[in-house]
Amino acid sequence: MVEWRNLKTLHRKARVRVKQLEHTVARQQNQLEEQDRRIAELEAMVRKLTDTKTRFRFFLFGEKNQTPKSKQHKRKKQRSKESYQRPQPKDEDITSRQELVLDVCPACEHELSVSQESYQTWVEDIVFAPKTVTAYTVHRHWCRHCRKLVRAPLPNTLPGIHIGLNTVSFVLIEHYCAKKTDEQIIQSVERYHRLTLSSGEITAIRHKAAELFGDQYEEISLAIREATVVYGDETGWKILGSHGQCWVLTAPEKPATRFMMADTRGAGVLDEALGDNFTGIMVSDFYSAYDHAGSDQ
Repeated sequence: MVEWRNLKTLHRKARVRVKQLEHTVARQQNQLEEQDRRIAELEAMVRKLTDTKTRFRFFLFGEKNQTPKSKQHKRKKQRSKESYQRPQPKDEDITSRQELVLDVCPACEHELSVSQESYQTWVEDIVFAPKTVTAYTVHRHWCRHCRKLVRAPLPNTLPGIHIGLNTVSFVLIEHYCAKKTDEQIIQSVERYHRLTLSSGEITAIRHKAAELFGDQYEEISLAIREATVVYGDETGWKILGSHGQCWVLTAPEKPATRFMMADTRGAGVLDEALGDNFTGIMVSDFYSAYDHAGSDQ
């Protein structure tokens, strides 16, 4: 009887386990069917995207040539003889002449004969010259006509700046042509010419140059206002964390290009730059500030 009861208990547990396994199998079958359905959807989507990509490629680039290209060795472009050497300087560009004569052989240090032949060559170099400092004794004179003291202006310098014109030119070239910051210009002047400049002096040089080139700036502004075609655009521009806008107008026929820094992207900046009588063609993007500019878009 004990053995029979044990067998009955085992049979009951086995039936429960079988039902659990049947539920697990049914659930996994449902999951497999769902995965098969999802895979079919993804495959259909891939085919659709592939067909769209192929169609767009055909519209843009035409039918692709399936025939393999034969390997062609590109012919190396022949360089001219002049491209392997520096151009010979002109006689008026030569700043000094020297003769190189030997008395003893540089290899064995034996005495040499007189020169048997000679040829000419040249070496071009730059000079890292230190700064020059000129001390002026400025005399004041009384003018009986003007009724005031007058003096001679300092030569080769800008009014109010104790920096020579060569340094002013160097700073402007470094800033506008080489795109260097004030700190980089200060380092360059100190390294190459042992001259100490401050950021304030560089700013003063730029402001003074803006005054000196004011007439040329007005010519650029007038050329853009009178141009038949003007290209315009603007972009965001941060200055010390503050948001601003950099506007650019270009008239290729002159050619003339004007940059304007503003704190707004409004049409008023464009109106000020083009004036009230601009009748040319404005080439721009679809930004609405350009809609009323010019006779055509």
